[in-house]
Parts: sequence; structure tokens; C-alpha cells
Amino acid sequence: MSTSDGNAPDACSRDEKPLVRGIPYSSDIYRRWEKIYNDIKQIAVEGARGTTVEALYENTSERRGISPDHILPVVGFSCMTREPADDEIPGLVDEAIRQVLGPRGLSALIKPGDRVVIKVNIVGPSQGLPGEKGRGIISDPRIVRYVAGRVREIIGFGGTADLKVVDATFSPEKNPSDTNNPQSFYYARLQRSGGKPGDGNDICYDRDADGVLDGGSETTLVNLDSVPLSERFLTVVDEPIRGRCEVWLPKFLRTREQAQGDPDYCDVYIGIPVFKSHGFCGMTGALKLHWGTMLGVLEKQEHAGYGFGTGDIRLFLDYLCAMNRARGFDLVIMDALTGNRSGPTNNSDNPDTRTDFILANAILCSRDSVAIDTVETLLGGFRLDSVPLLEAAFRDGIGINRPAYIDLK
Repeated sequence: MSTSDGNAPDACSRDEKPLVRGIPYSSDIYRRWEKIYNDIKQIAVEGARGTTVEALYENTSERRGISPDHILPVVGFSCMTREPADDEIPGLVDEAIRQVLGPRGLSALIKPGDRVVIKVNIVGPSQGLPGEKGRGIISDPRIVRYVAGRVREIIGFGGTADLKVVDATFSPEKNPSDTNNPQSFYYARLQRSGGKPGDGNDICYDRDADGVLDGGSETTLVNLDSVPLSERFLTVVDEPIRGRCEVWLPKFLRTREQAQGDPDYCDVYIGIPVFKSHGFCGMTGALKLHWGTMLGVLEKQEHAGYGFGTGDIRLFLDYLCAMNRARGFDLVIMDALTGNRSGPTNNSDNPDTRTDFILANAILCSRDSVAIDTVETLLGGFRLDSVPLLEAAFRDGIGINRPAYIDLK
């Protein structure tokens, strides 16, 4: 990456904002991303440790088992044999949810006045071919906006009702839709025009950059990287490899009981991950989706000590498990309309490079993050033992990763 005049970032004055392929970019964010690109160039995955299931049990005498009468976690699955039109996607979402929660749908989980948080994935929103940016990269805004709308219909606007859509934008900027940050919600959209965000018939998260999700649900957007330590709560989790793990989540993710009367809490936590592969985890789904809630931009980029493929991956997996144990999702709705085969982004310094995705035309749903990620892994054609995160989460009691013990609808 270089500035518009080809100079290094340090050559920019304090007031100047370099351009990254024509997009204004604050120097602080710019330097952070330059560090990422430099780290990526030094990847040496051949030396990575902990990539086998056996390595997860080095300090354990025996593996965890499942009793024969264990209640099967349900994974809902709805799909079409062709790409669904915009007005057909709500039906796919409703059907997958119905298979898990029953005929009442989201009303079986959410009630009027609830405080609900929806975690999405908008990493790399400016990546992909012009005219299809967002495809196979971010949580599809058609799904997110529909789910947010259904939640709002249930919780209403009065009393304690509150609705947030959250993710990290790799910037400490409070504005979640900062137009100077190409990682912000402003750039997150299903692009159809090939122009700037909001041109033509793009379906956007925040077309007017007002910090509110488009679509009429009046959902507040939150940049998780702007939530300081003072607005977070601590959960200490003991993990087999890392040992003591300190997890600092935003206070609005506390349960009502944890908040003890404080207005910052969350009755229902929903995850909307994307069906895609991941260079470190193998697959990225519900379990990995928690990563955006981590405190610290640079710490997040270093993957909890794993760096960029040069250390012990178990350090990374253990921390992901600790985050899921600190506050797991109450419901996961997976965007499997596309399948990204070379994720998590398009693996190119050039954001206009084509994303290697195929149409999958499906929606998955579950209350068990491990079970839905297990189905996702099999749907992607991967061997389960090639994704040690699934076993690490099963080992920690987070969910079930054995296909014979999953009720796939």
C-alpha cells in the first residue's frame, strides 16, 4: 500500500489524510493496516503448532465424550436450487428459524422490551470486483436488515427496548459509519452498481452514514473498536493451553443478571456469520464471529499471540473458546447465500480483485454455535479433524461437533 503520491506514511503531515485507492484514510488507521500487510508477507504456516486434534489434548488425560441420551442440538437449513430474489430471502430466513425455534419464530426467544444485540461480519467491505463488492465477504445486508426489522417488531420502541448491530471497523473512531474509513459500516453493502456506496440499487448497511442501520428498524450501529476499557466488563476463563484468559467484552453484552440494575445489558445475543473458509481456523462461522468483540485493535490483529501463522495456533483457538464461554450467542443465523472458498476476504492487496465465492443459496440457523459450524464445515467439503477449533470448543463444553449427535433439519 502507498499514499496517493507514493510516499511512505511517515512522510504525511499530521493534518494530511492519505488516500488508499482514492479513499480518504486517516493516518492512524493507515499505519495499522500497513502493519497488517507487512505481517502477512511474513507468513510461515509450516512452522505453526497445534493444528491437529491430538495437540488439543496434550495436557488432558482423556477426551470429552457424549452420553447416549444427550439432547440433540438442532440446526435449521433452508435453501433454493437457484439464487433467491431479494423478496425471497425473508422466507428462507423465517424457515430456518422456524425449524429451530418452532412456529412462533423469533417470538419464542425474544419478547417486548428486550435489549437485543446482533453481531455481524463486515471485515473487508470494500473488497471484491466492482459491482459485486460485499458478496462472499460481509454478512448480507438483506439478511441483517430483515432480522433487525423482525426483532424491532417484537421488542417495540418503548421501555427498555434496545437494538444494536455491532462489529469492529479497525479504527478507534466512535462513528461506526466514518466515510474516511473503508472498513466502516458506510462501505458495507451488497454492491450492484459498481460505483460509490449507495449509488444505484446497492443494498446498504448505512447509505447516509448516520450511524443507524438502513431499512426502518432504527437499529443503532456500533463500532466495537471504539468501546474503551472503561465501558467493558471482565470475565476470567481458564483454558487448557493458555491457562488464565482475561476476556473484556462491552458492558452491553452482559446478561441482565450480570448488569445488576445497570442499563447496559443484553437479553438476547444473535450472531449472523458468513459461510466462508479461513486461513487460520479452516472455517469461520459462529465461533470465530466473536473475535470482533475483542479489546484492542492491534491485539486483535495479532490473533491472541498467534500472530500471522508463525506461532502456536492453540493460543488463538483457546482465546476464541474463552470469548464464547464469556458470552455465547443465543441464536445464530448463518448467511450461506454464498460460500467464500478463499476467505476470510479476497486475499489480495488490491480490493478490486474478485472474491472466490460460489452461490450456495442457503440459510442455516441454530442455538448451538459448535453444531452450526460443524454443519458449515461439512457443507464446505472439509474434514472435521482439519478444523481443530471445533474440537477445542467441544472440549470446553461450548457445543456439539459430532454429526451423529446433531439434528440437521
